[in-house]
Amino acid sequence: MAGFGTELLLFCGLGYVVLGPQRMHAILQHIARMKAEFEKTRQELNSQLATPTVLSSSARSEAKSRGARPELVEGTCISPAPPAGVETRDL
Repeated sequence: MAGFGTELLLFCGLGYVVLGPQRMHAILQHIARMKAEFEKTRQELNSQLATPTVLSSSARSEAKSRGARPELVEGTCISPAPPAGVETRDL
């Protein structure tokens, strides 16, 4: 096929013939609503990931007491230590 647009047009035309105009219209409306909801959720997730995480003063002091560098403590979350015997990798 020539590309995604051609395939999409073919499937829409086939759906129009098989399902009829009213049912095809309802299906396309449902797909459009799902796409809009997905975009809304994606934007909310991106905005949540973009906002820096603020540690409480107790978590900040705990991280500093463990020897974490202050510039790395600000805006990050503290993860618990791995169980004994579990090997960790630095990313």
